[in-house]
Amino acid sequence: MEEQLPRQSKKVLVKKEMIYRVPQITSSLDKDAYAPQFVSFGPYHRGTEALRSADKYKWFFLEQILNMNKDVPLKKYLEEMDGVKQKVKGCYEEDIQMETNDGIQMLLLDGCCILGFLGILPLPPQEVGAQTQKQDNLVAEASTVQKFISRVNKMLARTVRKFLSRDNIMGKKTHDLLLMENQLPFFVLQKIYELATAGTPLFLKDKVDLTIQKLLASYPLITTDQSFHHLLHCCHLKFRPAMANSSSSNSKPKANSSSSNSKPTDDLQPWRGATDLYKAGIKFKRKKRNASESLLDVELVSGRTLMIPTLIIEDSTSSVFRNLIAFEQSSTHENYFAAYAFFMGELMRTPGDVTLLVKMGVVENYIGADKEVSDFFNSLVKRVVFDVNGKHFLSSTFEELKSSYNSVGNKYIADLKQNYCGSPWLVISVVAAAIVLVCTVVQTVFAVIKK
Repeated sequence: MEEQLPRQSKKVLVKKEMIYRVPQITSSLDKDAYAPQFVSFGPYHRGTEALRSADKYKWFFLEQILNMNKDVPLKKYLEEMDGVKQKVKGCYEEDIQMETNDGIQMLLLDGCCILGFLGILPLPPQEVGAQTQKQDNLVAEASTVQKFISRVNKMLARTVRKFLSRDNIMGKKTHDLLLMENQLPFFVLQKIYELATAGTPLFLKDKVDLTIQKLLASYPLITTDQSFHHLLHCCHLKFRPAMANSSSSNSKPKANSSSSNSKPTDDLQPWRGATDLYKAGIKFKRKKRNASESLLDVELVSGRTLMIPTLIIEDSTSSVFRNLIAFEQSSTHENYFAAYAFFMGELMRTPGDVTLLVKMGVVENYIGADKEVSDFFNSLVKRVVFDVNGKHFLSSTFEELKSSYNSVGNKYIADLKQNYCGSPWLVISVVAAAIVLVCTVVQTVFAVIKK
């Protein structure tokens, strides 16, 4: 017990850089959203039989990296991995074996494969000239091709998006790169990249940030200059609301699951959906993309207009959202995404709510019937420990919406607009009726005076 005590007690310490397992009670809600479909990275899913066929890509990208810098032999890469193995071991929640050659080989192969799948490896010197010539030949065609693609995308946007989100290799790679249990510490990638680029000035962090931006092009994201511990952490930073990024970087985030006031959102009663809010006079408008704002930057303007960045719901949405929430729940990072998911879930309580938001351009649904979207959001925050009534970045918006909904004046005005001013003819009828009423009152007053 004395030998086990130091190692076992450290497991309960919450670390920002730790790579955790998704709790079984959470993963049981949607196992496919948390499990790799194509390739494993790191120790948690290493050796899974269904993923072995992708190992050939790991060896392919290792060879490509070795060819980048002929002055650095394979032995040097293995020595560097051996040098960081203890640090890597401390980055995982579970005890992992890193002392063997197999563990060191895993770090190198998986790191090379991640760099390869991200598409940020520089070309070997002998290929640069050929690639440059090839690009020059394509320049003349680019303008015409681009115009054609633009027209096709406008005509077939929905069909193309559905095709791209199907169960293909590209979709699987994107899915697997952003799984909570499928992460490799970023410093491992940095070590490999430094050797491959011969110690030239490194911009790996910026390249990864830009690549994540491309992988998640459907969502409004910000560019971050903050350091991150792995790819999912980088993804989380890019979704952070502008309000959070403007706050002091020295402020310490709150631990999510340790709050005594926190309780599972299953126990919270929903208040109002989009349809009820709309009937009470709340407007919904699509918020234009802004480089300094992310998907989470919801804004209530003048207490009456809810500005929401367009939420595109496609096949990959479940995996991205669920893993970001699981990441927040298992670390000391703020519950930004949990708050957003709960907020949007409240707006889309019923299929009718989804239909309204789609009509307003706030939501784009590419997964099927509006009921599927409603069901997804209703299940997204199940078993999530989050105090919706506490302080979070959307708490003031919640309160303002409730106040605006409860305003009697807003309800009467909204009812008048929706029931009596819905068309020009109804407006004319209301005005005519008002004029007749005024004339009747005036006539009655004069009749009384004459008497």
